[in-house]
Amino acid sequence: FHDFLRGLDVLDQYSNCPSHIDVNLWNIMVQLRRTKIESEFKLKASVQELAEAETTLNLYTLELKSRKENSAVHMAELKAAREEKLLQSRDIQLQIVMPMGLVEVPLTGHISDFASTVLIRREIVEDINKEVQAAGEKKIAAMNTVTNYRHVNKLKEWECRKLRMECEDLQNKINNIEKVKVTVEVKQYLKDPDKYSEDILEINSDLINRVSEQYESILSSLATKIKEVEEKIKIKKKENKKLDDDIINLKCDVSEQTLERDLDFEKDMEEDKRKRMAAIVKRSQLVRQIQQAHKDNMVLQTELELLRLKTYPTLKYKSNI
Repeated sequence: FHDFLRGLDVLDQYSNCPSHIDVNLWNIMVQLRRTKIESEFKLKASVQELAEAETTLNLYTLELKSRKENSAVHMAELKAAREEKLLQSRDIQLQIVMPMGLVEVPLTGHISDFASTVLIRREIVEDINKEVQAAGEKKIAAMNTVTNYRHVNKLKEWECRKLRMECEDLQNKINNIEKVKVTVEVKQYLKDPDKYSEDILEINSDLINRVSEQYESILSSLATKIKEVEEKIKIKKKENKKLDDDIINLKCDVSEQTLERDLDFEKDMEEDKRKRMAAIVKRSQLVRQIQQAHKDNMVLQTELELLRLKTYPTLKYKSNI
């Protein structure tokens, strides 16, 4: 900076002034230049101070933000500590020893087992149990009443159906009695039952004799037919035995023929037969193709003749005779 001022003093000397400029003008110009340089230095200093101030402001802003965050954290911790203190002062943890029969909570050995439990007095539980028992007894009594009512109802329905059926039976009997016609025989029986029974016995004895004779004749005819059928069965058995023997002999012959067969020769014969059939089929196909080609050729020739006649018509001479 001192070197700059020395150089500036050297430049401000009148010896460096151009010849066509007056001394007063030179002094004014030097003064203005000095003022400008001083203003520039002040401006640079102000800019530097402003930058330092902004840097300081940013630092203080960051520190203030961190202090506020720390203050918020401390306030939250303080609030939590106050709430915990109030909770501990109001909700004191007590240990109550109770018999196992009075605890209705599944126990795993942790204090969290009782997180959602409620402590109820024994008298309240007993009163509730009594009410439940009374309600159960009422329900059982109502169910018994309904069951008995159903049984009685079913019994009454059965008795009603029974009486109706008896009424229907009696009505049918009355109808049957009303429909019965009293014949002469019935009148005789009603007048003298003993005499009527003797006549009936005589008639029945004759009928029994006739039936027994018919039965014996039927038995004799059936016995004869049975003998004939047995004879036929014996004949059929003999024929079946003969047929079985013939079948066995045929099976033996077939087995011998099968053993004596020349499979290679039969295979060659089948192959030749197949080839001959294929040749015949191919020949028939070729014949059909030749016939179709001949037909097509004839059709084309006919069309050609017709076209020729159209192109070169035939002129006929008419005589005047």
